Amino acid sequence: MAFILREIMMNSRAFEIYENVINALQDADEIEGLEGEDYLNLMEAIRHASVKRFNNCIDTMASNQEANTNSN
Repeated sequence: MAFILREIMMNSRAFEIYENVINALQDADEIEGLEGEDYLNLMEAIRHASVKRFNNCIDTMASNQEANTNSN
């Protein structure tokens, strides 16, 4: 899977960041004290933050493209 993701990202820095995030998620799995509902709440908060950042990026890219189109 890592090789496929590296090809999709086409940027070694992006892949490095991805690996760091996955390692942090793995650490959360292994840290004692987060179980059941607490663990699910953590994963839901991470998912929400990720989706929000993704959507903000899409919106910014669309705005930039529209601005570039209108300036030509």
